[in-house]
Amino acid sequence: MFGKELDAVKHGDKKAFDGLSENFMPLINKEVRSAISRCDELNGHFDEMKQEALLALYNATLNYNKNERVTFGLFAKICIRRRIISYVRKEKTRLKKLRKNESVSQDIKKSDSPDELLEIFEKNNELKKFLENNASKYEKKVLDLYLQKKSYAEIAGLLCKDQKSVDNALFRVKSKIKKRFY
Repeated sequence: MFGKELDAVKHGDKKAFDGLSENFMPLINKEVRSAISRCDELNGHFDEMKQEALLALYNATLNYNKNERVTFGLFAKICIRRRIISYVRKEKTRLKKLRKNESVSQDIKKSDSPDELLEIFEKNNELKKFLENNASKYEKKVLDLYLQKKSYAEIAGLLCKDQKSVDNALFRVKSKIKKRFY
């Protein structure tokens, strides 16, 4: 049914793909609406999901083998549906992580003292693990002493470093936290 269009698309004919995508647009719209109806948090993602579906259609066009027992229409539908499902999963994971990180970042922004910062670190295991894996030994020592309410001068004296080095280490730790959680 779509043999000529498929061959033309495989040879780089953009107009052939435009025509093919026009034929599949009702299916694409139906699949996207169906996915959104099952997941309210993706309500504003119609256009992005539609683009994902068009990419799936294009890939289906390039990868379809006429010798298969399945029709191109069914093959394209399966590819489109799978691509939308993958998008929904990734986006739900991203949104969940974003909400979690926003709460941590709000807590960190509000913290003005070592006591408040220490409380945030104690509550948040993900933040602890992140720093264990991403802060240097020196940064961890500086942070630990800072959380013990030591001044920059005291920390510098204990670690035999100058105050600017201590300040830089705390800045690096905060920057790493911001990059990860903001």
